[in-house]
Amino acid sequence: AYNCATRNQLVGIRLATTMNTLDDPRNPTSGDFLSLGTEQFISVGSDSPTFNRLRGSYTHFIPVNWLKFFKGCRPGAKPGQCKQALAFQVSAGTVLGDLPPYEAFCVGGGNSVRGYYDCDLGVGKSFGEATLEYRFPLFSIVSGELFVDGGTTFGSQSDVPGNLGALLGKPGEGFSVGTGVIVTTPVGPLRLEVASQDFTSNWRFNLGVGWKF
Repeated sequence: AYNCATRNQLVGIRLATTMNTLDDPRNPTSGDFLSLGTEQFISVGSDSPTFNRLRGSYTHFIPVNWLKFFKGCRPGAKPGQCKQALAFQVSAGTVLGDLPPYEAFCVGGGNSVRGYYDCDLGVGKSFGEATLEYRFPLFSIVSGELFVDGGTTFGSQSDVPGNLGALLGKPGEGFSVGTGVIVTTPVGPLRLEVASQDFTSNWRFNLGVGWKF
């Protein structure tokens, strides 16, 4: 806990706003999604931190029709059948004020930089991530994806009390390239992905529910 206390008592308030112009909430091919949020925490009692946590993300989809495995992407198909898109996402966040270790940003994982396990890339006071992803249908309920993820703590691992990132040997920045298969089910999309840690021979398999974004 913060300041080596056995207990931290805080009161917090969160404000957030979003802008959504996506053409499909589950599997979009065009539009934008913007999310901005701030959380203010105030110490209650002694030995507790006061800080503000800022985070935002922006996603953009561009419809394309490059691969024609699926019949809905071939000439003569009805409009809207080819769920194929090039997608971009950037996310960033930082903490202002006293940072308790449990509020540090984790980088790496199935919904972050996918070539790394959860938090294995870095733990920092600030972070930034970016993803470029190409999605394309293969069969009626099966789609494929190719992606590149990147993430960084902007050198802020040492700003976390205890310097957990350095003690555990986390690099603090890196990227992954990978591919995956997505199966549409009644409970939502299921994805099986494989991604590398940078351009090394270290590969990670990821099983997730829903698209990354």
